Amino acid sequence: MLDKTLDARVSEWKGHLSYGDIVRFRFPVSLPSDQDKPKVRPCLVLDTEELLGEKFAWLAYGTSANTNSNRGYEIRLGHMPDVVAAGLKKPTRFVGARRILVSLENSGFVCSSGTNSPIVGRLTGGAFDRLNSVRARIQAEADIRSDRIERGVTLSQPVVEIRNKRRRAISAPQLGQRRHRPDKTTSFVPQGAGHSEPTTLWANPN
Repeated sequence: MLDKTLDARVSEWKGHLSYGDIVRFRFPVSLPSDQDKPKVRPCLVLDTEELLGEKFAWLAYGTSANTNSNRGYEIRLGHMPDVVAAGLKKPTRFVGARRILVSLENSGFVCSSGTNSPIVGRLTGGAFDRLNSVRARIQAEADIRSDRIERGVTLSQPVVEIRNKRRRAISAPQLGQRRHRPDKTTSFVPQGAGHSEPTTLWANPN
């Protein structure tokens, strides 16, 4: 059940969504298609920002599976009070290394019929402190990346946006990235030390 402090964010969630919130979202494990609809899972909001007048959120993949896959920049919820506060039923880990940037208009958000919001809870206590540590690390790496761009270091391929079932290249900032010539910026998801791959900017698939 949602804590009363979440009521305002839930009632008008797009205007109040903030880092630390837990939302229900169809996180794509690959590029979405009509035949393979992504599974609804809890996702952690790492940050929100506005691009071209539209509000977006960085979401971290959530899973209850305790495996060696999908690791990096993790925030773990293992104590039941933290699990309940987050609106979850069992221990969950959020993988910051597996994150995507999506529009708040994205149809992947799954709203509750009772609240008309995808927000199910929020990080508290030590888990929220861990989130701040992860955000700081991502910010530091984004600053390094921006410095490389300013020095003209060649980077990898741009991200891809899926809009109306068509693919096209689009520019997107890294979470925490300093903005300079945003029309030329690319976005990457760290996948372990010394290795990065482009994330997917999944904006408004219908």
